[in-house]
Amino acid sequence: MLTANVCSVDDLRGLDNNTESIIVESNCFNEGEITSLNLSRFASLKSFIVGDYSFGNMSNLVIYGLPELESIKIGINSFNDYGNELSVKNCTNLREMKIGPSAFQLWSRVVIESVPSLEVIEIGYLYYNSANFLSTPLELKSTNPRRQ
Repeated sequence: MLTANVCSVDDLRGLDNNTESIIVESNCFNEGEITSLNLSRFASLKSFIVGDYSFGNMSNLVIYGLPELESIKIGINSFNDYGNELSVKNCTNLREMKIGPSAFQLWSRVVIESVPSLEVIEIGYLYYNSANFLSTPLELKSTNPRRQ
């Protein structure tokens, strides 16, 4: 598996399009050097993991059309400044999406669409003040109900 650990814009730019796992270390991308991230070029991506306290100045995160993506994990207090949209669309193998406490707390929009394999959405931690999506409505829709 082609795995990459990143903590700078140069690290991101240097990634091979066939990268299968992107791991963003904790306390990275907080200087405003990047405000929008689109992962669509990584057609082979299977997992996207963000450590704690990263992407503090991000305004858009787009995860679109990644047929191999299985897992998204976002750490505590990441993507925590005012943001516009988290968009996860057309990821047919996405099975789990886990978002740590206080991540995306001031973002205005969340779109999760066309993810028919999604089994787990975990937001925050049980018995922990999470503060995720403080003023963002969350609506889940499905046009492909599971048959038993």
